[in-house]
Amino acid sequence: MTERAPPPPPALRPPPAGRSPPPCSTSTTRPIPSFPPSRAFPSPTRLAAVDLTAPARRRPRRRRPAAAARIEGRGPSQIRGKKCLVIDPKLAGTLLLILQTSVLKEYGTELRILSADPLRTECPKVVYLVRSQLNFMKFVANQIKNNESKGLHREYHLYFVPRRIVACEKILEEEKVHQKLTIGEYPLYLVPLDEDVLSLELDYSLQECLIEGYTSSVWHVAKAIHKLEFAFGVIPNIRAKGVASTKAAELLNHMQLEDPVSMDNMGIPEIDTVILLDREVDMVTPMCSQLTYEGLLDEMLEIHNGSVEVDASIMGAQQDGKKVKVPLNSRLDDGDHDDGDHGVMPVTMMIMEPRRWRSKGAK
Repeated sequence: MTERAPPPPPALRPPPAGRSPPPCSTSTTRPIPSFPPSRAFPSPTRLAAVDLTAPARRRPRRRRPAAAARIEGRGPSQIRGKKCLVIDPKLAGTLLLILQTSVLKEYGTELRILSADPLRTECPKVVYLVRSQLNFMKFVANQIKNNESKGLHREYHLYFVPRRIVACEKILEEEKVHQKLTIGEYPLYLVPLDEDVLSLELDYSLQECLIEGYTSSVWHVAKAIHKLEFAFGVIPNIRAKGVASTKAAELLNHMQLEDPVSMDNMGIPEIDTVILLDREVDMVTPMCSQLTYEGLLDEMLEIHNGSVEVDASIMGAQQDGKKVKVPLNSRLDDGDHDDGDHGVMPVTMMIMEPRRWRSKGAK
């Protein structure tokens, strides 16, 4: 009895005609103005060191169309008089990294956190500064309706961060409050967490891109880099790995064509190469054990807006039960550390071993 040979493996079906899988990597060299040999660009294999804290060079302001000016309205800083600034919870912590509440009080501004509760303020003007999320539109509409039911007629302004979307405005129209609002945009893209660390603070970008199919965060990444180019010049080399990163690189090139960065007053670009990496390229690393001091703090206490919240007694203050925020940045550095944690090690040890540090401080 002879054995039958196993059937051949099924042939792989070719992709449908006219369709191809999206590219997952790209390497682009963008056109830039030529310079004399004495001012040539550095080698593409070397990343240019950039001081992101340096003031941006002034560039000629481009004249915007009249229609765009009407859509954006006045900026939050141009609203004169006493006003109440209502911020969504996430933005409140982010803005404190670049703006102190004392500065707001100097300009006659009250600060409130957006919630489902009615708004309590005596200010004649209310300014909402929120991210483009649908649930926030319900909060805004309910607060306006609640004020009108009490006979309180105020001047309302709504600014989307970083840009407005049609779905949010649709909800405002359904709630019949759209005409009562002056709507604009506040283009806050990059937030400085440290002298050499910038963040877009897009907490749910991976979930939105992979699960929900909502890719607005990819556009935000490209727009943030493009705005950075207005300060440091056109970045000549773009390296991308991953589907979303490749899309961001394509959007960045498209933005340069639509809104080109003028190189007349820029000189040599200070950033030579940008490397874009998808989280999807490496999904294992976030599941591994933390091997840095700052990683341990995030795993145990959770880092929010570049700081952790601990008991005041741990940091040596005589205020039992009170919480204090400890920033985790280079200002903590008390020496030369090679751990890549910006001097976070002393803070980590104080939190992990409070008794030993207390007794050491008492001596």
